[in-house]
Amino acid sequence: MILDELRGEGVTDYIAMVLDFTNGEFHVASYTTRQKDGFTDAEIAALERVRPALTRVAEIYALKRTAVNLLDAYTHCSPAMIIMPATPGPAIRAI
Repeated sequence: MILDELRGEGVTDYIAMVLDFTNGEFHVASYTTRQKDGFTDAEIAALERVRPALTRVAEIYALKRTAVNLLDAYTHCSPAMIIMPATPGPAIRAI
């Protein structure tokens, strides 16, 4: 079991938080610590404060991955990274 493995690695506390995407999907972010007494209340509160922003960023990456996969599937090669480069750039080529 994963929790037994984590304990074996010195993990003292584990938190999982739901990332609710705007399309209704639910994903999870999980955190561990090796601090003797686990997460403090302040640390848990900080994780809760950043959860909405983390959710939006994770959703953007998931949507981009879906778009790249669809482009690859429909063009039968890998132009997706030309059309949607990993870093912003002015050049857009299409097949």
